[in-house]
Amino acid sequence: MMFNEAAKGETAQPTGRLEVVVRDEVLKRAVTLMQHYLEVPLTIARVADKLDMSKRLIERRFRTELSTSPQAVYTQIHLDHARHLLLRTNKSISVIALECGFCDGSHLNRVFRANYLRTPQEFRSQGADLTAAV
Repeated sequence: MMFNEAAKGETAQPTGRLEVVVRDEVLKRAVTLMQHYLEVPLTIARVADKLDMSKRLIERRFRTELSTSPQAVYTQIHLDHARHLLLRTNKSISVIALECGFCDGSHLNRVFRANYLRTPQEFRSQGADLTAAV
């Protein structure tokens, strides 16, 4: 995915590749906003406000283009960033959770396990072998 603009210095820069392929320009902007607000996530209503659109219209466009909700995409962006940090840093699970917008390590643990059938610690300890499988 190509980014149309760089983030300001105080915002998180998108990391790694985005697993979601988006053709719709409005959705590209929405996904870019989501990536820039990882630590303190925006509500979907706030994303819509920043794009001068209604929340309902954003939700419909996500359903039409990606067959999923904006919140599911946002969760995937958080998890992708967590996976990136788990493999490339020695930060604790708690620190990674906060940097990725989860309220604590337990929350990251639950969401990560639900999506990848293993904990963040198991993912990290098995390292690069898992990146091909996930």
